Amino acid sequence: MINIMNISRTAQKGFTIVETLVAITILMIAIAGPLTIASQALHAAQDAKNQMIASNLAQESVEEIRNFKDNNIATQTLVQLFNHYTTANGGGLWYVETDVSNSGNSNGGYYSFGACSSTQGALCRLYLNPDQGYIYENTSGSVATPFYRSFSFLPVNDNEYLLTVTVSWTTGTVPNQVQIVDLLSAVSR
Repeated sequence: MINIMNISRTAQKGFTIVETLVAITILMIAIAGPLTIASQALHAAQDAKNQMIASNLAQESVEEIRNFKDNNIATQTLVQLFNHYTTANGGGLWYVETDVSNSGNSNGGYYSFGACSSTQGALCRLYLNPDQGYIYENTSGSVATPFYRSFSFLPVNDNEYLLTVTVSWTTGTVPNQVQIVDLLSAVSR
């Protein structure tokens, strides 16, 4: 007859609790590394997306202002066109947007200029509207974006103005900004 009590412990199969804990720890370390890298890559992609959007928004304003200047330079001087908007004359920060519905406005066509209000902070907040794109008013269906955009002029002389377009946003607690500076001259493109 076999005595059950005399079976050696080495013949028994199975894992001890220590071996199980070590295996779980190794598995957690192996999974945590790639998850951390994936999280950092996602944040980097979001930052790149925001920077690309901000660059495009700034370039859009530069192009709108250049187009406005080119369409009106035959009838008005740069001083007549932009003197009101200069920071030297207390013009502050401004916004411009395409206004297709108002083709006969006093700004020479399809552009609306406006001052950034103090309730919006130093820059003008942008809203995304599915039908109109990025706009400055919180209309029905619009969603607030993290982006603020404005422009200012600084006269260099009677024939040249320095245009500065700024788009800013905050990622977490980190402020970001894209700025385009362009020299506008009295010559049309």
